[in-house]
Amino acid sequence: GERWCGAIIIGLTNTSELAMWWESHNPVYGFTCNPYDLRCIVGGSSGGEAAAVASGCSMMGIGSDIGGSIRMPAFFNGVFGHKPSPYLVPNKGQFPGDTGEKDLYLGLGPICRYADDLEPMLKLLSFKDGPVDFETPLNIDIKKVKFISVEDDGWNQFDGWSVFTSPVDREVKLAQRRVVNYLESSCGAQVERKDIPLLRYSLPIWMAHINNNGMPKFSQYCSATKDNSDTSTYDLPLKNMYLEMLKKFVGKSDHSTYVIITGMLERIPMAKASLDQLLAMGKELRDLIHELLDGDTVLIYPSHPMTAPRHHMPCFTCFNFAYTAIWNIIGVPVTQVPLGLDKNGLPLGVQIIGGLNKDRLTIAVARDLEEAFGGWVDPEEKYKVYKYEPMRGFNQSPKLATSASQTNLVDTVE
Repeated sequence: GERWCGAIIIGLTNTSELAMWWESHNPVYGFTCNPYDLRCIVGGSSGGEAAAVASGCSMMGIGSDIGGSIRMPAFFNGVFGHKPSPYLVPNKGQFPGDTGEKDLYLGLGPICRYADDLEPMLKLLSFKDGPVDFETPLNIDIKKVKFISVEDDGWNQFDGWSVFTSPVDREVKLAQRRVVNYLESSCGAQVERKDIPLLRYSLPIWMAHINNNGMPKFSQYCSATKDNSDTSTYDLPLKNMYLEMLKKFVGKSDHSTYVIITGMLERIPMAKASLDQLLAMGKELRDLIHELLDGDTVLIYPSHPMTAPRHHMPCFTCFNFAYTAIWNIIGVPVTQVPLGLDKNGLPLGVQIIGGLNKDRLTIAVARDLEEAFGGWVDPEEKYKVYKYEPMRGFNQSPKLATSASQTNLVDTVE
C-alpha cells in the first residue's frame, strides 16, 4: 500500500523479540539507543521506528500497538504517534498475527515528526470505506472542545495492584499541567480535573483481556523455527520457558530474558472468579470512558510515568506500560504528543484520547499543542542546549538555562 502511494520504503527497523517488550532489544541486532541520550531506551516494540523518525533518518514510519508499542516509543523519542480506533486500519500481515478480540486491541498507525503528517498517513493506511470520514473538512474550535485531565492511574491508592506501576514523575506531571493551563488561559477551553479509580487496575484488566481469547500462547511462538514454519502456531508445542531460564543462566538460550519471563508468567493460572471479575471491571471502565468521551470530549493522560529510562531498567519497572495498554482494551483512538524536553534533555509528552472513531479530533488537538509547545525537538539542537560530560551525562548550558523554555521547568508540583 505504501509503495502504491509513492512512498520510498527505507527498510525495517529494530524491535524487541516477538514485538512483546517495551525496550527494543533482541539477540540478533542488540539495543537501539535513544537519539537524545545513547544511554537510554527508545521504547518498544516499535522503538527502532520512532528512533529513526526522531533522528531524521526517515520522514515517517509505521508501528503496531497492542499495549503502547507506538505511543511509548513516540514518547521516549519526542515524536508523534497515533493508535487508531479499532478496525480503522487493517492488521493483515502483522506478526505475531492477531484475530478475534486481539484484533480489536491491536492497531497499526503512523509515527511522525510533525502532527500534520499524522492524518494523511492514517488515511493511506485505513480501510477505504472505514468508520472515519477523511474527506469532509474538519474544523475544530479548541475553545469548544471539552477536556478531561487525569494525572495518574491512582498510584497513591494502595490496594495491591497500584504498587506494580510507578507514580508519575514530577516533570511529566508538570508538562501535563502546562497543557491544561494553556487550554484554559490561552484557548478558553473547559478542562475538568478528574480521578478515575478503575484506572489503577489497568495492568490486571489488560492481562485478563489479552489472555482470554483463545489465541496461541507466547511460548508457542517461541517454538517456531525454520523447520516448522509451515505449521500453524496453534499446533506448535509449548516451549518449556522454565528450562529456557536455566539455559539462560549458562548462556545456552537463544531468547531474551524478558521473553522467557513473559512465557513463564503466562503459565501462571488465574482463578476463573478473578478472571471474570477483571473482565467485568474492564467492561465497566470501557463503558465509563465511552460515556465520558461522548461528543467532542478529549481526555489527557500521561504517556508514561517517567521519561526514557536507561537500558535494562524496564526489567525493574516492567509493568509501567499499563499507562498506555489500558486504552487498547478500552478501544479508543490515542495520539501521543511531544511537549519539549525535561531538565536532562529527554522528551516529555502526553496522551490525547478521544471517543471511538474520533481519530481526527485527537490529531487536531495534537496539531494545536504542537503549535503551542513546539512539537519535535531536533536532537542536534538538544546537544547545543545541553552540555555532555562523559561521567555525568547531559547538563544544561548555564547560558541557556535561564531562557523561558527552560525556567518553566522549575515550577512546583504538589
